[in-house]
Amino acid sequence: MPGDAGSIIETLKEMLDSDPFVPFQITATNGRHYDVHDPHSVAINRSQVFYCYPKSERVAHIRIQELVSVETLQAA
Repeated sequence: MPGDAGSIIETLKEMLDSDPFVPFQITATNGRHYDVHDPHSVAINRSQVFYCYPKSERVAHIRIQELVSVETLQAA
């Protein structure tokens, strides 16, 4: 669901808090996609979203103004 950064953050928070959790994808302005399969792999602060890559020590720092969309992942 594309939109402004504020509405995307609200959607992101709702999706992280959903019960049951439904996997989703974050898309950034640089075209990168971040698949979220665990709500504990994402943290949000005032200016950034932090995405922890699965089974890795890598972390992506995504500025809030760089968020394009948050969409539910389609079942395979």
